[in-house]
Amino acid sequence: TWDGAAGKTLNQKATQLNLKGDTKLYASRFHGRLLGIPVTFTPDFPPPLVLPWMSFSDVEVTLVYMTSNELSAKNFKLKAA
Repeated sequence: TWDGAAGKTLNQKATQLNLKGDTKLYASRFHGRLLGIPVTFTPDFPPPLVLPWMSFSDVEVTLVYMTSNELSAKNFKLKAA
């Protein structure tokens, strides 16, 4: 979800999101399961270790910025309000 000017929002949802290549992700909150273990990361509590390859499930992200060489999404929905 993105909160813009004058209370406008942009909500994006996908059942699966794949990022490949040089990926940068900045989120004000990232919650998901890593190897089945629930984890929550914020700018004040970042991951203690970032591996070259990590897979998360049940992810909920308050996204600020994302860029990647390749991005694919299944069942992508975009809603502006």
